[in-house]
Amino acid sequence: MSRLLIGLCLLSSVGTAVAAPPRVLDDRLKLDLFAEQPQIVTPTGIDVDHRGRVWAIESNTHFPPEGYAGHPTDRVLILEDTNADGRADKVTTFADGFTHAMSVVVKPVWLDEPAVGSKPGSGGTGEKGRADEKTPPTTSPSLSPSPPLPGSPSALTVFLATRKDILLLRDTDGDLKADEQTTLVRLDTPGNYPHNGLAGIAFDALGWMFFGFGENLGADYKLIGSDGVTLSGGGEGGNMYRCRPDGTKLERWATGFWNPHASCFDAFGRLFTVDNDPDSRPPCRLLHIIPGGDYGYRFRNGRKGTHPFTAWNGEIPGTLPMVSGTGEAPSGILCYESDGFPDDYLGTLLVGSWGDHRIDQFVLEPKGASFTSRPKPIVQGDDTFRPVGLALAPDGSVYFTDWVLRDYKLHGKGRVWRLSNTDPSQHDSGVMRLHGPLPGEQLKSNRLSERRWIARVAQDQADIREMLLRVLTSPRMSSRSRVEALWGLANCPDIKSSDFLGSPDNRFEYLRNADEVTEAAVRLSGQLMTGIDWQGVPDNVARNLSRPAIARVLGESIEHYRPDLAKYNLAGIAWVALLEQESDPFLQFHALHSMYGMNGLDVEPSIFKADRVNAQKSRVVDTYMVLLARHQKPRDTAVPSAALKSTWDAVRFAAVQWIGEERLSDLQPDVERLLNDPQTTPKLLLACLATLSLLDGVPAAEFEKTPPTQYLLPLIADASKPAALRATALRLLPAGTPELPAARLVEFLKSDDAALQLEAIRTLAQSPRKEAVAALCEIVANPQATTELRCEALLALSAVGREQSESSRVDALLLDGIENRWRLRDPSDAEMLRLEAVRAARPRANETTFRDALMKAREPASEGSALRAAIDLALTGKNDSGPQPSALDPQPSHGRRVFFSPHGPQCAKCHTVHGRGGKIGPDLSVIARTMNREKLHDSIVNPSKEISPYFLTWVVATHSGKAYTGLIVSENGGRDLAVGDAEGNVTTIPWDDIESRTPSPVSVMPQGLHQRMTPQEFADLLGYLETLK
Repeated sequence: MSRLLIGLCLLSSVGTAVAAPPRVLDDRLKLDLFAEQPQIVTPTGIDVDHRGRVWAIESNTHFPPEGYAGHPTDRVLILEDTNADGRADKVTTFADGFTHAMSVVVKPVWLDEPAVGSKPGSGGTGEKGRADEKTPPTTSPSLSPSPPLPGSPSALTVFLATRKDILLLRDTDGDLKADEQTTLVRLDTPGNYPHNGLAGIAFDALGWMFFGFGENLGADYKLIGSDGVTLSGGGEGGNMYRCRPDGTKLERWATGFWNPHASCFDAFGRLFTVDNDPDSRPPCRLLHIIPGGDYGYRFRNGRKGTHPFTAWNGEIPGTLPMVSGTGEAPSGILCYESDGFPDDYLGTLLVGSWGDHRIDQFVLEPKGASFTSRPKPIVQGDDTFRPVGLALAPDGSVYFTDWVLRDYKLHGKGRVWRLSNTDPSQHDSGVMRLHGPLPGEQLKSNRLSERRWIARVAQDQADIREMLLRVLTSPRMSSRSRVEALWGLANCPDIKSSDFLGSPDNRFEYLRNADEVTEAAVRLSGQLMTGIDWQGVPDNVARNLSRPAIARVLGESIEHYRPDLAKYNLAGIAWVALLEQESDPFLQFHALHSMYGMNGLDVEPSIFKADRVNAQKSRVVDTYMVLLARHQKPRDTAVPSAALKSTWDAVRFAAVQWIGEERLSDLQPDVERLLNDPQTTPKLLLACLATLSLLDGVPAAEFEKTPPTQYLLPLIADASKPAALRATALRLLPAGTPELPAARLVEFLKSDDAALQLEAIRTLAQSPRKEAVAALCEIVANPQATTELRCEALLALSAVGREQSESSRVDALLLDGIENRWRLRDPSDAEMLRLEAVRAARPRANETTFRDALMKAREPASEGSALRAAIDLALTGKNDSGPQPSALDPQPSHGRRVFFSPHGPQCAKCHTVHGRGGKIGPDLSVIARTMNREKLHDSIVNPSKEISPYFLTWVVATHSGKAYTGLIVSENGGRDLAVGDAEGNVTTIPWDDIESRTPSPVSVMPQGLHQRMTPQEFADLLGYLETLK
């Protein structure tokens, strides 16, 4: 009995053990537990008001288990530390009775009181009718009197987002209980999944309210503002919206998301959001949001995210890329604008990852007209740490809610944490400091809420308004102070645009600096102001306006706010910026959208003639002309028909997508003709197949669900199809597809069509079949075969294992090649074939027979020759001469074999080119559009120097004690995680076994790849990559 009692006690202690607290990875910060169950359970959204009180949502409706004993509805709780010991000791229920509540925001002190007249429990104004999906542009918003000082007797106003509505809650008598409830925006939809509805409230400096809406599982919906404006849709994916704080003037702001669950603004008015990922397109995304932006995801194309017409990182023209990948299930974001943390945190973004139990810092690095970044973990917990919402307190500390467990079902656990500076001198009372300093001094504060409040007071005080003008124009003031003065002036009812653009004597004087303040001023010129004469912009100002970030907001002004400006030279400035930075998707996007507002601009089919100048700029412009024509006349057939004849693959892709998505059935024969075009690339072939499926009435999501073998194998097997089409389909088919019989490949090896023969060889190079070895040997030994074909066959043979029955024949062939005993059609091809034979023999160089042959071939080879270098590399396994490819003439066709060879850098294990290769790293099919030779060289020699946000390296630790380093290939709907390593291998890890997932600054691409190549091979590889346009 005593043993039984001891055992029960041990089990009990294990079951109730307290999990280790999250670790702070920056020793200048500390983490304290502020509140936990039973004070609050399963919390979601959070905010901190000007008095330092914590407001948090307690979720009691998000998948309650059977017999759930908790509170029956969601509620908004106020958590206070009344005795200054760092722990909440007072909990007040501010409001109750909600379902699927996600986000809470206490009205900032600088924000005007929404002018809504509600009765207790009122649902706000009713629907007054349907409006167009995009409401007309607005001019300056109506303003209420300047905000009262905190502490004065005024209404306490709180905004709450639930799945189905945005609510305004008011405490009118100061008892911290909501007395009034008004519906500002409501969602009418049959969708009812808890956390893919409305969420993520954020306010910009001009008082506009922004929020997100998830993919809603594709269900139809109507979103209705308080003035009756109604927006409808369904299946397009997630969206972002904005409206006034009273729910009026609702408009869609951006689209193309899975679920933009949380958003924030930085000090300069730039909007960022975090977006969860679809099933098969990791990672989740940190996005820079611009008006009208399209971020690529389409739920109607399938939830996996792999449809040819779905983009996740700006792969399709007209869509925009991410700033960075994030951890799994990002649910909270804030921009750190305060002075409680060390100075290097100012202006950086903090993002919580629910799935990776981590808080990351993102330092924004300018990249053209937008930004790039990478996550830096600052707080890391175990699998009992699940951060959701983040909020900045007046003292500069950061609070965040913690769901605690991985279970989506309610479980009765919950915590709130406080992250603060370890330096006691950085701590204060936690209340906003709005008394004492002069207004000019207060504008120097690093605390955004304090700067913004004093700037808003300027509306009624002429002397402060004059001070704001002085601050705006002072070179001694920081950009944060100056932009806050700009926001304050912009909110003054009778301010003139000339007051912040320039002086009466110099109309554009304040645009002379190409900085964040100029960027904000240009945005305001379109957003709020009228009566600006943009003609005659001075050259120095025009140069600033054409810089990427400023040209982008110029495009925003033209497209979204002031289409009338397009008749001035601003549209021309935007187009100049585009042509100078043709690889910048944000400039491309706004150059296109700036043209939407220009009357009388028609796209003529004749511009797509095949004899146009074959230049990079014409490719960019032609592609966007297709998108512009589709916007103007979506049912037109003349332009897409002409665009299908373009020499540019991107132009034809845009036309094919247009035909499919608009169901232009008359052009089906035109699309089918592309299937017979030898110039049809693998990407374009997939687009054609997707469009033909749409024209046949098949839903796009069904095409995504179809395995590639189902539509590619019939094309490959159909002898009536053009050989070029069959070769392209073969290139698209995964090389190891078991349904592709070896006999078919052997048949193609003997084909009279060189393209089909070549693709069969290349398939075998990636997926050797013993049945094909004899046929490959015949090609290598055949002097009548082209040298390229013989070299490619050698490459395929080099991937064959030793265990197959023809190994002795392969050995004899390689030895003949090394010793130059092959019969040749052209003696000048001898060195090329010998080089390929030496490379194929590298794994065998330690064997006596091969080593002797290599040593024998080395002696007559001249010092410094490509052959001597190749033999030395085979014998030593390493090129110690260093990367010196610049002085050598590249041979791109040789470089392709270096890329795909299983011996050397082994690029194709991770990278794809035109359908062939691994799927772990970036697709390099058009890499030369964005990288010149110098950058290509640098990316190989220094792979960790600059890592694309889409291809971050992650270290995944498991409970079973293993660690995996690589790229996240897929997440399989939350059931398991697929990680691809540097060797191209993919490991699937059950989700329950994952202990942590941490980003690494080291690229999964190995260091020293250039040492696996001779200098000539390196030069050839660079030459090959330069052809990929």
